[in-house]
Amino acid sequence: MSRVHVLAAKNLWSRDLAAYAGMKRCHQCGVCSAVCPQGWAMDQPPARMVRLLQLGLVDDVLDTEGIWRCVACGQCTDVCPVRVDVRGVIGFLGRLRLQSLGSEFPDLLAYLGVKHDVAEAAR
Repeated sequence: MSRVHVLAAKNLWSRDLAAYAGMKRCHQCGVCSAVCPQGWAMDQPPARMVRLLQLGLVDDVLDTEGIWRCVACGQCTDVCPVRVDVRGVIGFLGRLRLQSLGSEFPDLLAYLGVKHDVAEAAR
């Protein structure tokens, strides 16, 4: 993990850290990618993002557009047989990426904050 990511990780929510720790249980069945409504359009579908994280390839995942295509519907988490919070992992990645960008995109940060609140209310 690069220095920027380590510094950004200090400010993450406790649920982010729990989701990140839980992804270690993933055994790559691929069900999360199969049910994802945006999985077909992602350069790295959910199962692949989790696998890259398991391998410690954080930078590869943060550079993917898949984290921005996630609609936060939670279907991936609902169907996971080992109860990995896949939606939480992808949310963690998005927040980590935004924190590493800093104040470069304040309007984007505000938009994504609203989007996240809407998705939380819908669950």
